[in-house]
Amino acid sequence: MAQDRIVLHYLKDSRASRIVFLFEELGLEYEIKAYEWTPELVAPPELKLVWPLGLSPAVQIFKADDPEPIVLAESGQIVQFILNNYDSEGKFKPESMRDQVLVDYYLHFAEGTLEPHIVSLLVGYVASQRAPFGFGWLVKLVLSQINSQFYLRKLKTALAFLNSQLEAKDGGYFVGNKLSGADFILDFPINENLFLNPYKVKRLGIDIDPSKDYPRLVEWNKLITERPLHVKALEKKASVMKNKRGLLG
Repeated sequence: MAQDRIVLHYLKDSRASRIVFLFEELGLEYEIKAYEWTPELVAPPELKLVWPLGLSPAVQIFKADDPEPIVLAESGQIVQFILNNYDSEGKFKPESMRDQVLVDYYLHFAEGTLEPHIVSLLVGYVASQRAPFGFGWLVKLVLSQINSQFYLRKLKTALAFLNSQLEAKDGGYFVGNKLSGADFILDFPINENLFLNPYKVKRLGIDIDPSKDYPRLVEWNKLITERPLHVKALEKKASVMKNKRGLLG
């Protein structure tokens, strides 16, 4: 039986990157439609043709017996649906109900607890760069106080929690002894937002030393990013954005 046609709408430097990793690990056939951010740092209006909010990632699934595609438009929803419906061999299926509950927790934790603090720091940085002439120093001063007392403190608490979870199980993957939805969903905020780009971290005012502060997270990040299909996913994303055209997976 032919596989459903799957299209990933991929906005450059967005959370869609981890979905490429997921698809590669599952060995799915898929297409990528690439988009660039507008000069105003918002997603292009074409994405609203896929889903009204016009955000990425968004995945369309075309089934032979249905004229309308299924649309998935949240990272956690995408990871959960794809694993539930396309992991036919149970490669990433949790070993127990307790493990499944933990995977589901991380799917919500990544987007509901971890990412908002990173996004808030990013928004603050953009605001400081776009402040009216002569007021940049004041905006930076106010934001630094807000960040240190709330967003940065909350982010460090979340990272310490993740590090302690890995420490409690002596490292490895987040749930059980194999890759799961938890690792897919945490790949973007940990790897691409924090560990992959030290300059970005410094620019956002995130004063952390990963190797010293979160050694288990560093080990986990290395475990994930050295997987051959993670490397392949990075290469595919780079190729898509370089050529600015769709790519078959």
